[in-house]
Amino acid sequence: SPYCCRYRIDKPFDELLASGLAQNPLPTGKGARGRPKKGKARNLLERFRDHKEEILLYARDFAIPFDNNEAERNIRNFKAKLKISGCFRTSEGARDYAKIMSFLITAKKNSINIFEAMSMALDGQILFLDGATE
Repeated sequence: SPYCCRYRIDKPFDELLASGLAQNPLPTGKGARGRPKKGKARNLLERFRDHKEEILLYARDFAIPFDNNEAERNIRNFKAKLKISGCFRTSEGARDYAKIMSFLITAKKNSINIFEAMSMALDGQILFLDGATE
């Protein structure tokens, strides 16, 4: 059942988190100014506590990727273009480039030949990315 699965994942996470927070207590005393620094470990533990649902989402739903590499790969072309050219001449040109790249990446993800997709788009045929044409 979903509850059983959630319990098996949440309980060890919560226990480890509690242990980590106990080993890295909030600092006491006053510094020269402002609040005392918590330290990197405490800050990380608090982020784990505050973002628990997002962190464990990949373990609850196996359709969710563990990392975000796909999104990073998708913007790599855009960043490479910026590095080579230095910039886009207009914001309209940047938007056009983003639309074209988005179209091509989506076609590729849907196993559509990129050359065919570009040819159809340039011929004025509307390409639906499920492979059907209109």
